[in-house]
Amino acid sequence: MPFYAIGLGPPHCQEFANTVRNIIKDEAERRRLGTLYLPGLELVTRTDAASGGLAATQLPQAFTTEVYIDDFQHLTQLLQEGLELFEIRAKACEFLGLIEKVVKQDGPARVMMLLGFEFNSITGVLRIPEAKAKKIVLLIRQVIAAAHKGSVPWSILLS
Repeated sequence: MPFYAIGLGPPHCQEFANTVRNIIKDEAERRRLGTLYLPGLELVTRTDAASGGLAATQLPQAFTTEVYIDDFQHLTQLLQEGLELFEIRAKACEFLGLIEKVVKQDGPARVMMLLGFEFNSITGVLRIPEAKAKKIVLLIRQVIAAAHKGSVPWSILLS
């Protein structure tokens, strides 16, 4: 369904994605508790407690899966939990006939861009790309120059 179709696409897509998310959450909780798999998801290897997978998790709040339209995010405390959730999602999508871009499903995010800043989740390094750094320096110079003249215009402060 095209997303421009009178605003009907996104709500329907979100509703369907929420159903997929609920399947993932249900299976993850079953694995945490050590109960039976959902049909078809027994094909996904269950990581044992010693390896730090979902079975090792004591509290249900330790991991979750959230979705916005077609972007799934697995939030976990341990890498192995996240990898297991990725596999559960991949198998659930396969059963439902959903096509995933394998490039985007390469494991937990490693480099994320947010507001022009680059964050590497593996190294914990926050990097300011050169173009963004130049804009920041220019803005600082504008504020300092305006302050020397007595006041800083709102337009500069808002930028």
